[in-house]
Amino acid sequence: FYGGRDSNKNISEADLAAAESSLRNALERNPANVRARVLLASVYHQQHAPAASEKELRAALERVPNNDLVHMRLGIVLREQGKYQDAFKEFRIIERKRPNQPQMLFQTALTHKASGNCRLASAYMKRLLLYTKKNDRPDIAKLKPRAKAVIEECGGQPAPGKKRTH
Repeated sequence: FYGGRDSNKNISEADLAAAESSLRNALERNPANVRARVLLASVYHQQHAPAASEKELRAALERVPNNDLVHMRLGIVLREQGKYQDAFKEFRIIERKRPNQPQMLFQTALTHKASGNCRLASAYMKRLLLYTKKNDRPDIAKLKPRAKAVIEECGGQPAPGKKRTH
């Protein structure tokens, strides 16, 4: 999910189909199995079936409405479908609890960029870089080059409320 479409490109279609079958069987035995739902949503995501992925994530949220990971994944799936406002709602749920959570900042920025709002995309990426300045964890480190690229692509526009000096 977080690495984009290429993050799991080495998973064969046969392996995805086998995983889908196993997860569906698990859900037939126990429809309340949140882990199986989230994993099945991931499989659907890799199979380029966003509506099916969204359905499983929404079903998971019925059981675990405060799970940030599920909200994050749902936001990504919604963004990929062009449902930007719905994606923002999912990311805001996380932002209210953890305003400087790096993955939330990153995904929110990507959603702003996808929706055509470079100013907010740049502002969120700048927040990400500010709050992760001393964080060298590999999962965070790999976000930083993309964050810098988005800021550059957006012309380094200032955060909302700040005036650019010439």
